[in-house]
Amino acid sequence: MIVAGCDVGTMTTKAVIVKKNSILAYDVVRTNAKPEEAAKQALDNALKKARLSARKIKYSVCTGWGRKKVTFVNKASPEVPCFVRGVRWFLPTVRSIIDVGAQTSNIVVLNEQGKVRDSIANDRCAAGTGKFIEIMAEALELDINEVGPESLRAKKNISISNQCVVFAESEMVSHVNKGEEVADIAGSIHQSIVNRLVSMGNRAGLIEDICITGGVAKNSGIVKRLADSLNVKILQIPEDSQIVSALGAAVIAMENRK
Repeated sequence: MIVAGCDVGTMTTKAVIVKKNSILAYDVVRTNAKPEEAAKQALDNALKKARLSARKIKYSVCTGWGRKKVTFVNKASPEVPCFVRGVRWFLPTVRSIIDVGAQTSNIVVLNEQGKVRDSIANDRCAAGTGKFIEIMAEALELDINEVGPESLRAKKNISISNQCVVFAESEMVSHVNKGEEVADIAGSIHQSIVNRLVSMGNRAGLIEDICITGGVAKNSGIVKRLADSLNVKILQIPEDSQIVSALGAAVIAMENRK
């Protein structure tokens, strides 16, 4: 049986096609404020990669910010059950998940049976999310893929007093104009993001094994600082970290077809 899962986020939309215990194909596209169009494009692209027609999909589930706006799927599912299933597909020993997307951060702690014991979400402020990193990259004139490695070159910490993205951007520009090194500014912003995640993790009561998911999991500066701050090894998804929720949606699709 072949099923599909979609995850419509605020910035990117992901689709995964699964058959039994194998991922056949996946794709990631920009959402561009068009949830259904993005979901269809991502799924069509994944189908092409898998060399399948849409009629081969026996059941489909959508999750994420735009899930209720996607009408061609069989079911919409909340995000937490999806990314929990997606993570445990790859890493069955994980007990704590730090999921950092474009505009949201979630921490989920599981019990020994893999069920949700506790979960905490950010306050919907973009600080501590991928959007914050994207704005930082623009302010520092860096490519989004460069900011993580650049932050690891930091030699000193610079005080970043504003957690609001709008004011923090102005503060970053001010530090640049004062002649501060870009690496030091990037490193300090990364540490401020990590500090927010650690605070959330302390409230949730993190238990090892711990993994990080979402687009921000690709940022080496965040992953390294998070591991150092928590003094633990942070596990990472062996595939693209962005597809975890879409994969979990596909797992739920399989469960619904049994």
